[in-house]
Amino acid sequence: MFLDPVLGWLLYIHPALAIIIVAFIVSMIVTLALKYFTNQKEMKSMKEGMQRLQKEMKNSKNNAKKLGKINSELMDINMKYMSQSMRPTLYTFIPIIIIFGWLNANLAYYPISPGERFGIVAHFDKKALGDVSLTVPNEMTIAGSESVHTSTLPAKGAVSWNISAAAEGTYDLRFAYNGKNYTKDVIITKGRTYAAAEKSFMQGFIFKSSDGGIEKITIDYKKILPFVGVPVIHDIPWIGTWSWFGVYIVFSIIFSMLLRKWLNVY
Repeated sequence: MFLDPVLGWLLYIHPALAIIIVAFIVSMIVTLALKYFTNQKEMKSMKEGMQRLQKEMKNSKNNAKKLGKINSELMDINMKYMSQSMRPTLYTFIPIIIIFGWLNANLAYYPISPGERFGIVAHFDKKALGDVSLTVPNEMTIAGSESVHTSTLPAKGAVSWNISAAAEGTYDLRFAYNGKNYTKDVIITKGRTYAAAEKSFMQGFIFKSSDGGIEKITIDYKKILPFVGVPVIHDIPWIGTWSWFGVYIVFSIIFSMLLRKWLNVY
């Protein structure tokens, strides 16, 4: 990925620290965009106006007519405030999405190492019948068989295999069902790269497979839980189970609040 030269070094430090650093970088970008792509004097005036009106609303609970007028004025100012904030949001939206993609591609799962056994699952409609076979390259082995293994449906909508490869490389796994062929790539590496966890063959709004066969193929990766192994923090149940996304969201909110206060951004 083209962000690797910029962010690749983060893959060699603890996942939690890497995600926190990215959250800080993104929060700084967004905060600076708000500061320099909006009229801060006007934004400050509108924010102070909204705070003033909110106080007036609390003091006018028994006056329905006045309350309605204040609420209307508050909504008008709020709409103008949001409109001003949208411009920097548009500038930063695409870079943030690209960074999100990099995080998901590098810090969501642990990669598969040479010699490590992993699971691959073919998902079907629960009513599917027939035989499905998996063929792997000569460099790979399927647990309990050689390079080809056939299973018979029904199998509660899914068939799984355990596979391993002795050498690094990108391999194509080939599936056959009802005369149709499907492929899913998998990366075996000592580094930090991994193939997409899921490949879907479903199409349309009804989310059915395009040919009535395999709906999707998934790899059973081990998920990265950033705070696992971190003293004290990993013992807190609801924090210890967070993925990269949960850690990113929480710290980006914290950093955004601190940076906006420090840089006087309204």
